[in-house]
Amino acid sequence: MVVHAHTDVADVLSLVGDLDVAAAPRFVTPAADALRAGAQRLLIELEGVGFVDSAGLAALLNVLRRATAAHAPMVLVGAQPQVRSVMAATRLDREFTFADTVTDAPDD
Repeated sequence: MVVHAHTDVADVLSLVGDLDVAAAPRFVTPAADALRAGAQRLLIELEGVGFVDSAGLAALLNVLRRATAAHAPMVLVGAQPQVRSVMAATRLDREFTFADTVTDAPDD
């Protein structure tokens, strides 16, 4: 499930459940919609995500590419240890900016 909140400083997408082949499109679509609507900053809350597969990683990269093209910084917030370890094992952790909480997320 994806919950989208728009604030004055960022669009926040909160993901709950596995980020896998079944859930990836349900994440990419609202993220792309937010960017098309002019999101200035994208915060992806992953606190509720306990598992990510290759389709989930591809979805995160897809949204990162779109956010970069839109000049909207993207931050992954609250990534769980399993998610962080998959990203580290695939070296994708080098591609993303991480924060522990929404308030800790860097502005750029």
